Amino acid sequence: MALAAANSMILQDPCIIGKRRGAVIRALPKKNNLDRFQKGSYSFNLLLHEVNTLDAEYMNLWIDRIQNSDETKSVGQFSLDIDTSAQLIGSHLQMMGFSESWIVNKFSYELSRNKSSSSMAQILEEASRLGQDEGPWTVLIPLAKSARMDSRSGKPWLSRKDFSQRFAELFPSHEMPAHVGGFELTINAIDKYTVLETSQKRMAQIETRAGLASSKRRIMHQAVAWVSPGEFSASLPNERTRSFRIPSLDEDGGIELFDTLPSQIESAIDLLSDFQSGLDRSTCISSWAAVETLLAGREDFGQLAVVAERAADILTCRFIFDELNGLAVSHSRSSQDALAVNLKNLSANARAREIEDHLRTGGSLAITNALGQLAVERVTKLINDPNEVRSLKNSFMISLSRLYAARNSIVHAGELEPYGFGILLPSAEVLLGALLDTIVIASRRTQEPPGMVAAKANWALEQAIDLSDFSSLTRLW
Repeated sequence: MALAAANSMILQDPCIIGKRRGAVIRALPKKNNLDRFQKGSYSFNLLLHEVNTLDAEYMNLWIDRIQNSDETKSVGQFSLDIDTSAQLIGSHLQMMGFSESWIVNKFSYELSRNKSSSSMAQILEEASRLGQDEGPWTVLIPLAKSARMDSRSGKPWLSRKDFSQRFAELFPSHEMPAHVGGFELTINAIDKYTVLETSQKRMAQIETRAGLASSKRRIMHQAVAWVSPGEFSASLPNERTRSFRIPSLDEDGGIELFDTLPSQIESAIDLLSDFQSGLDRSTCISSWAAVETLLAGREDFGQLAVVAERAADILTCRFIFDELNGLAVSHSRSSQDALAVNLKNLSANARAREIEDHLRTGGSLAITNALGQLAVERVTKLINDPNEVRSLKNSFMISLSRLYAARNSIVHAGELEPYGFGILLPSAEVLLGALLDTIVIASRRTQEPPGMVAAKANWALEQAIDLSDFSSLTRLW
């Protein structure tokens, strides 16, 4: 599955084309020699060299590709698929070391607040320059309570005296904060957001290790970090902020919040709660365990990667359903035509079907903002081209397969940071939240087990692809 996913990703990439695409595909291991593909082998070194070469040139490939396109064209006429391009560019920026916060803030500024126009190529050229500087940054984190460390302990721990001395050296223009000692972290990073995210992660590891070592020693930092260069302070909560949510648990004001759900779902909720405060590696392991709990059966032993496809079926159906409903709500709020009036009186399922029929027959929607137009273009492609549905499902499957591969690297190879681990969990967090939310909805409304939801989703997608009919997608929950 991983090899097929890699081939699919390469074929979808608009920058890896022609002879360059051929070179990348030739470097991939072949099905008939996967059992001999081992670290240090010739085929491994060939692929490693190709990955390193492509990584170094990938940003320039995008800059050249965009410069040869016309950014002034409308969404529907632009030569590049904007969704795919955004996904690939965003992922590469994160792999370079830019945090999600930097990416969002940078593009938000360029789109909304920068008075002069900037092309995407110019933004990527700037990112390429910034990406060459990784620090280091020094972070001082004061303790809220004495850690009762031995005076012979060295860095990153700082005694009260040492913390005061380092703070005076690094932040001479600031008043000394109250503290009982602290920690000094040295972090190589491109942007300040990554510095803070890494600091919080390291403090979580430090505090967890101290708790495992002794019931008498508890390390608890103040919710602030002091960062140099820049001489600034920033919030550093004691618990990591996560965006994992299951909105359906709070449906109708939470009147069913504490009702017991089927055991598979209750088990998955417990496992996925690690997203709220767990460490990355344990969260990765428990996350895949939750997917298995929901969608794996006894017949899947030894080939659990197929579970990613079942989850992808559910996520694809949910995505299309949500997109159709989002367009329906946007049009009903932006127009007073007969379609808008009708949509206001329909259920969510009926709205989705109405919008599908409207777009399938060439209808237009009263949505004028850029993101709304992009959503219309995206849904229109899904409706009119079965390959777009297959591509969407494949994207979800690739993301979940990466989670499975990372879990295996941690559990079976003892790796601390599997390749791409830094951007894996934020993606999994969103996808698994949507997956479990959909299964909870189905369980409450149809009393069907997760396996049946997956089977129905697969059947509905086949109907959508073979018969160009999305109506089955709206009857899953």
